[in-house]
Amino acid sequence: MILTDTFNPAERGWPVVTTETSSASYIDGAYQLLLQGTNAIRFAYPIELTHHELQVDVSVEIGAAGVIFLSANPVTSYEFLIRSDGKYIIQRVDENIPTKVIPWTDAEALQRGPGATNQLRIARQGMNILFFANDQLLTNFRVRSPELTSSYGFALSSGDSRGQARFDNLIVRRLPEQ
Repeated sequence: MILTDTFNPAERGWPVVTTETSSASYIDGAYQLLLQGTNAIRFAYPIELTHHELQVDVSVEIGAAGVIFLSANPVTSYEFLIRSDGKYIIQRVDENIPTKVIPWTDAEALQRGPGATNQLRIARQGMNILFFANDQLLTNFRVRSPELTSSYGFALSSGDSRGQARFDNLIVRRLPEQ
């Protein structure tokens, strides 16, 4: 096990920020991101692993929320996001401009409705990445650039600048090399 975080108390020191357009805070034993006039908020940390598993519980009230799993300098990240309507997307974000890698896709594995909790899991084995929701495989992705570094973090985005999501029970585990 590399790390665990139940967000009760503030164990990992995730940013606590309040601006006119967004906030990030600890609420009721979870980490909450809120949008009130901006399209996205993101926080992530690099991890020097190419064989690992990242798991977190995500509850989306409004917008699309999920996990940042890859990054590259200066400001590029890859995200696995879900919405409360039961759809997911894999996207690349370059300087806050998203590009679809896998478009919005309906997934029976995702719990639906505002505030429904879904366990997202990403398993990286070298250049291959598998994406799961509630222990069901959704899709896979192949890393094409060796400059990409594994990351763990959270993202919330919304086209209408309103969003709210909570994150809980973060686990990052080392996986054996195959």
